Amino acid sequence: QNVRRAKDSKMEPAPGLFGIQYNPSECPKAIFANRTERPDLPECSLEKMGFVFPTSVSEQEKYFYCCGFDNISNFYEGKIYNYRQPKAPLQLYREMWPSFGIECEPTVWDNISIPQYNPMAALALVPDRVTVKNLFTRGSPNMLQNGAMFAYLLCYFLLAAATSGSAVPSGLVVPMMLIGGCIGRMSGNILTSLFHDVYECPVGWTHEYQNILSMLTKKGVHFLPQTCGLPDPG
Repeated sequence: QNVRRAKDSKMEPAPGLFGIQYNPSECPKAIFANRTERPDLPECSLEKMGFVFPTSVSEQEKYFYCCGFDNISNFYEGKIYNYRQPKAPLQLYREMWPSFGIECEPTVWDNISIPQYNPMAALALVPDRVTVKNLFTRGSPNMLQNGAMFAYLLCYFLLAAATSGSAVPSGLVVPMMLIGGCIGRMSGNILTSLFHDVYECPVGWTHEYQNILSMLTKKGVHFLPQTCGLPDPG
């Protein structure tokens, strides 16, 4: 059971995150199909695309790296990711990250685009319990910017201070969690921008992950150092 649990919790990069992927089971099929039955599809072999493999990668292992696709069926349908137009696999559900029709510029780094959302709406226009969940979300340090959190914290602190002494009971547990969550997350954003070693590289796929980063770097794709090569969604 512990082995199965460890296997289920293994971290793996999404196929569209970098536009290329390591997939020993599907990549050989896609490369072979690209050369035989489906030459009309975009090139999927990294060698054909001009990538330079590290010397540690054997000839057989080169077929384990290919273009990005969610599954082999999507590959045959032509739904293929390119390293110049990768896909950030972030699901911003409306009940937790509402936009309410507010237009905001999506953050784009190295062609990684994030769907439109409004960070202030994710704090102020959702129930308090959802705001707490958003403040304690891990893995997306700058999803809530310090400016939005500071403005929300200032307004919320004044309202909480005014209502705490009123005759209508409103409680202080959730306000304390929200105020502490804002201060803590703002502090975390500042620390992650100052100290680039606060992130630990994902384990379980480090070797293949480093090979992908090395090849992309040689192609001119640059990554943020504080995210261990992963695109920062903020």
